[in-house]
Amino acid sequence: MKANTNREILDLNNNPQVNNESFIHLIEKSDVSKIKTLNLSNTGITKLPPKNLIENFVNLETLDITNTQLSDDFFEIAHQLQYFKKLISLSINISCEEEGKVILCSLPLLQQLNGVNVSPEDFNSDFKDEIVNIGKYIQVIITYIDHDIVFLNNFNDNLALLINNCINSINEATEGTYSYLIELCNSKYKVFEFLLGIFLDICLENNLTETQKENLRTIVEELKYNIDYNHKMLFNISNSANQIYNNVIMKQTENQNTFIGNLNDQLNKKQHNIDCIEGENKRLKDQNTLLTEGMNNVKEQNELMMNKLLNQTDSMLKGYNPSYLKTTPNLNKGVASIQPLNMSKTLIKNIENKPLSIQTLLETINEIYKSKKIQDNKNNSLKQPYETMEQHLYKFLNNKYGLKQLVIEKAMNIIESLEKYSGENSEVCLFTKMMRNDIDESSIDINNELKKNLQKITKNNDINDNLINQIIQSLYLNNKKDIELFNKKLLKEKEKTGGEINFNQLHNAILGVHIDDRCKYLSKFKRLFLKYDPENKGIIDKDQCIQLLSTLYNNLKTNKDFKYKSMKNNEFVSKFYNDIDKNKTDIITFNQIVTYLTDSNHNLMNLISRV
Repeated sequence: MKANTNREILDLNNNPQVNNESFIHLIEKSDVSKIKTLNLSNTGITKLPPKNLIENFVNLETLDITNTQLSDDFFEIAHQLQYFKKLISLSINISCEEEGKVILCSLPLLQQLNGVNVSPEDFNSDFKDEIVNIGKYIQVIITYIDHDIVFLNNFNDNLALLINNCINSINEATEGTYSYLIELCNSKYKVFEFLLGIFLDICLENNLTETQKENLRTIVEELKYNIDYNHKMLFNISNSANQIYNNVIMKQTENQNTFIGNLNDQLNKKQHNIDCIEGENKRLKDQNTLLTEGMNNVKEQNELMMNKLLNQTDSMLKGYNPSYLKTTPNLNKGVASIQPLNMSKTLIKNIENKPLSIQTLLETINEIYKSKKIQDNKNNSLKQPYETMEQHLYKFLNNKYGLKQLVIEKAMNIIESLEKYSGENSEVCLFTKMMRNDIDESSIDINNELKKNLQKITKNNDINDNLINQIIQSLYLNNKKDIELFNKKLLKEKEKTGGEINFNQLHNAILGVHIDDRCKYLSKFKRLFLKYDPENKGIIDKDQCIQLLSTLYNNLKTNKDFKYKSMKNNEFVSKFYNDIDKNKTDIITFNQIVTYLTDSNHNLMNLISRV
């Protein structure tokens, strides 16, 4: 299809290849947003394109659709023309004056119609004159009824009242609107209907000549035509106005529904945040309760120990063995604790709560990791339940320090340090998320491997942009979002040192990306786990685990990649539970079940993360 075009004009005049299909194809495949003039005259189109395509002509000002094969439904055409939002000049075939008025109603910005300038001021300016321009009918009526003074007076009074009411109705409407056209056609309809009734009464008289009867028949047919025409105009204009009104209402409703939907989404997000905060507050409250209980136990034990020490002081002055008195039993599992004889009550009661240095905290975390691995192997060999990272923290401190007072003090110091550094150090953040059961312990090995690989790449090399790009391609950053997140974290690290970057900062940024990815990957399963562990202790019992696996089966059974569809729910639950709890402890940790579900043999976690 050839067309005379430039950036602002599309001239398809006298182009026989232009039809509905080819014109729609042209709009879909071309950028028509800059076109200001469109000429479709003498083409084969039979209907205008749908609304979504018309609206692509966002800057169209001049349109010519004369001598086309558009449908006879003029009001439908006028309605579609409204979607040309900036149209100011239109050329179109019009069969009567009323159709022109409909166009003017539909296109309030129109300045020129079929080469004639139009404006709101002269809109329908001659319509009122048309209503009252019925002199020829009145003269004919007077000719027939001038002999009947009563009938003539009634006719004049009723006609004057009708015309006055019609003009008042028209004056109340706003010119240039559909309401004005409706009142106008309705007034003409009433006047012509009134005149028709008068002429039908005249036709009933017996003293009419054949010529008079023929003249009356002509006038009656003319009035019937006018009545029928205005009735059709009323119907079409009303339908067109209703359609526009309905479209406006639908658009407003759609906008309101979108607005309400957005509000609901925001409300749901805020409610989710509130639920998370409440859950975290409850967990911290429970943790604080445990710490308070522990501190109270330490306080009671220290009171007992202080009383023993004070009672033994007098005995020691009388010759009792000093070495015996310097060693007093600790009530925590019989572990002995050396206490100076001059220990004051204030020193025993006060627990010093201060954060560790970042280096000390990282060393302590690595010690805990090593201890946890040894403890896991021991529990496995003895067929005992596994521990969460939080549980093992207290066991580690208890084994290292013995006294509950020191255990509580060190635990509080570590927790204080985690809160201080987790936002700036990824290794601290990783340990914190393990404590909160947000991430599994496989990330410990991933972090160790990451460090080794980074050390190999950066060994004897300056850390610059080229080296960073090499790291991005060779390590864990394998998608656009990860790279964007890495660059964002790296920028924050550079801001700390004025643009320079070192090994620890590079490692911190990459590990941060892994933590975000892993937590997001496990987030859906974490929400499922919390249904059976609402206090987020990281532990569920046998019955809770069975319910979790049953829910998991129901969520995945319709997934095409779920390879256990042949199993029934109870068969799936039995197999997976027995595999997870091989030691028959009836206690399952978050890390334990995540480790099993991410096993490469049946990696269900991939399916869970996509549900």
